[in-house]
This record gives sequence, C-alpha cells and structure tokens, in this order.
Amino acid sequence: MLATGLEPITQAHSTIQLDGDHRTPLPEFVDENTAAKIIERPLATLRRWRFERRYLTFYRHGGLVRYRVADLTAFLADGVVEVSA
Repeated sequence: MLATGLEPITQAHSTIQLDGDHRTPLPEFVDENTAAKIIERPLATLRRWRFERRYLTFYRHGGLVRYRVADLTAFLADGVVEVSA
C-alpha cells in the first residue's frame, strides 16, 4: 500500500482509487491530472518533465495531452528497489 493509503497500480489492476472509497476503471489513456495522481507527483512536475521530454512518453491529440496507463505503471515499476535481508 502506498503512503497515501491507496493500492499501487499494477498491470493486473483495472481500477484506481483516486478519491475516497470510489474506484474508477482505468482507460488505456488518461489525462495529465489523472496521470499525476497515479504516479503521485505534482501536476507541475509532470508538465516540467513533458517540457524537458524526460521520463514519461506522452501523446498529443490536437491540444489534448494523454498518458498511456501502461507507460505510467512501467515508470512506477522501474522505481522499485528490492532490498535483501
């Protein structure tokens, strides 16, 4: 469980808990606000990374910016550090 009390998103999860007890199904692509919540980073950080073209692949359709949920989960998985006892 994450520090916020939310379950982490994995490939096996098809929903995310964004607010309270409400679970929302995840589409293939999400907007920048939802992406920021998923990776638990401020929206400003996500925008800076996009401007610098770092860390996350994003997609533009007209004026809309979208992130693929699979890319977000891969980003989170890359940050996992395993510690041996």
